[in-house]
Amino acid sequence: MSDFRSSDADHVLFGLGLCACLLFLRILPGQETAVISDRIVTL
Repeated sequence: MSDFRSSDADHVLFGLGLCACLLFLRILPGQETAVISDRIVTL
C-alpha cells in the first residue's frame, strides 16, 4: 500500500512541477522560452 501511495505522490509532484514549468515558460520572453524548450526537447 505504501508503495502505491508514494508513487501517486510522485506523480502528483511531477504534475505540479510540470505545470509550474509551463507557467514559468509563459512568463519568460519568447526567445528565452524557445531556447529553454529546445533544451528540454534535446534532453
